[in-house]
Amino acid sequence: MSYLSNRVTPYSDKVDITPQPTILEATRQTGYKYYQAINELIDNSKDADAKNVIIEIGSKTHTDGEKYPYLTIADNGCGMSLNKLKNYLSLGVQMTSPTKSHGRFGVGGKTSIGTFLGDATIYSTNNLSEGLYKIKYNIDEIIKSGKFETIVSLVDDPDEVKDFLNFTHTDGNTSGTVIKIENIKAFKFHSVSQVKNTILKSAGETYRLPLLSKSFTITINRQEVDPTDPMFLKVPLKKTKKYGEVLDKKTHDVTWVDENGKERESSFTITYVK
Repeated sequence: MSYLSNRVTPYSDKVDITPQPTILEATRQTGYKYYQAINELIDNSKDADAKNVIIEIGSKTHTDGEKYPYLTIADNGCGMSLNKLKNYLSLGVQMTSPTKSHGRFGVGGKTSIGTFLGDATIYSTNNLSEGLYKIKYNIDEIIKSGKFETIVSLVDDPDEVKDFLNFTHTDGNTSGTVIKIENIKAFKFHSVSQVKNTILKSAGETYRLPLLSKSFTITINRQEVDPTDPMFLKVPLKKTKKYGEVLDKKTHDVTWVDENGKERESSFTITYVK
């Protein structure tokens, strides 16, 4: 016997569970440190088969009179067509092949850009002769509008095109992507050199293997990132002056996981001297 009254009409229907734009606020609360967010964007460049990544950091005076940090990350990877660029900011849309090591879930790049609480513009082309396009990303404006919408347009300003080329080092029918984030409000750069050194260290550790192979370069404010290895697993030690009598030597065996998820074994020796 049904618990429902005979007067209740059977009911079943589909419900629209499309999230509201306010959910984008959550993408800005991931707890990312700025150098972690930058590494995420470098991952995207690697997945685009970029050989060079150029990063520029600094600060500019905004129209409100305040000084805010800015960040530019450029690469000479495969770039994006207009259709791909239109989907770039859509959460969950994969921009790379599932076989790539990064970018399989379609959230990392958007989350990283959102972390900075700034005004972002993404420029990209997979063939410059077919046009350079840009898309705007400002979470506050999207939330205010109440719609998951933004503007994508053809870049027809010669100065913007020239700036793109200067960053990506492209010419002719080539490709690349430039991400510019201005008026960053997530944090202040008390010292550009200090921030630069933090990124140099973080990127040097994270990308030590491709940097060592010379197949990939990262430049920050015109300084190339050197591979660094705190565990001395891959980077050979530089020759140092012998300070005195060797007191002791200890060899340590370690197991570690490389960037492809494979478990590897290595050993390193610490020499104690006077």
